[in-house]
Formats: sequence, C-alpha cells, structure tokens
Amino acid sequence: PYVLPFLVIFSPSLLLMGTSQQIVADTLFTAIGLLLIISAIQGWAVYKLNVPVRLLSLAAGASLIWPSTAVTMVGVAFATVVLGHQTLQHFAEKRRA
Repeated sequence: PYVLPFLVIFSPSLLLMGTSQQIVADTLFTAIGLLLIISAIQGWAVYKLNVPVRLLSLAAGASLIWPSTAVTMVGVAFATVVLGHQTLQHFAEKRRA
C-alpha cells in the first residue's frame, strides 16, 4: 500500500489521467501486481506458497507494477505460472479429500 503514491508518479493513469484503455489496463495490472506482492510477503495466495513460488510471485508483482509494457508482459507470464501452480495445488487437495 505504501508503494502506491510512488506508482502515481510513474503512471499518471492511476489518477484517471489518460485514455480509458490506458486507465483500465494500468489499474488492473497495478491491482494484480500489488496482490501478488502481498501474497508473496504473507506466503499465502489461495494455498500456502513454497519459497520458489513466493519469489516468483514477488517478481511477477514487481514486474506488473513496473511502468514498461515489456516488463509488464513478463509479469503476466510469471503471474500465469503462479496461478497455474495454485490451480494444480487445488486439484491435488481435492484429490486427497
């Protein structure tokens, strides 16, 4: 949460200044990025995160809030891996039950 004021400096669309497409994309990527960073710090998303997935979640979150399209796309790829890991963990938990 304390990083948000600094994000506004590099991405004015978070203050609703810019095109509607840019505002929606930057707000969405920033929200998802902050959620990934928070889950990496806490060690939980839906299920407990092991250390490599925590580091990947942290990298994904940092990449998503970075104000560069190429770095954001890397963050999307990392976030997809974290989401895939959580999905596989969900199905493993269902199978055990």
